[in-house]
Amino acid sequence: MAHSSRGGARGAAWGDGSFRVLGVASRPVPDGAPTEANLSFESSLLFLDPPKGTPARA
Repeated sequence: MAHSSRGGARGAAWGDGSFRVLGVASRPVPDGAPTEANLSFESSLLFLDPPKGTPARA
C-alpha cells in the first residue's frame, strides 16, 4: 500500500508490529452533507495486539 505522508508510513510500521492503528479525523457536518469527505486528520490511536502463541489443539 502506498502512503502519501510520513504519518501514513508510521502507521504502516506500527501495523506491521503488534499494534492495531486507528486514524481519527473530523470536520463540521452540515445537514445532508456526505460524512466522509473533506476530513482533517486529528490523531492516531494505537492498540497493543501481540500475536497469539500456537493455537491449542481442538
